[in-house]
Amino acid sequence: MSSILISGTPISGAALRAALLTLPDVTSVVVADSGDEVISLYERDQPDLVLIAVGEPHGGIEASRRLIEVHPGAQVVLTVMDDDDQASGMLATGVRGVLPHDASRQEVLSAVTRVLAEQSSPPSRASPE
Repeated sequence: MSSILISGTPISGAALRAALLTLPDVTSVVVADSGDEVISLYERDQPDLVLIAVGEPHGGIEASRRLIEVHPGAQVVLTVMDDDDQASGMLATGVRGVLPHDASRQEVLSAVTRVLAEQSSPPSRASPE
C-alpha cells in the first residue's frame, strides 16, 4: 500500500490523482494546492512518494529543495521541462527522478510504479521506458 502527495495546477492535479488511484498498490493520493502546502501535507501524511511539477505556480523547485532539506528521506519525483541541466541539478539535490513535462499518463504511471518498487535503491533518473 502506498500513498502519494502531488502538487501542480488544480486541473492537472485532479487528473493525475485519478490516474494514480488506478495503480493497484496506491491507496491514497493527496493534492497540495501550492508548493508551500507540500511540506505541511508531507509532515501530516508521510506519503511514500511526492510528485511536484516544476512549473507549479507556487515554486515547485523550491518546494522540492525545502522538502528534501527538512525531510532527507522524502521520495520526490519532479516533472520538468526538457532541460537536462535542470534535471541533473535536481537529481544532485536528492530528487529520486525526473520526468519530461509532457510525459504521457502511462509514462508517469510507469515511473511512479518503478520508484515505489525501488524505494530502497539509490536515486536515479525515473525516465519512462
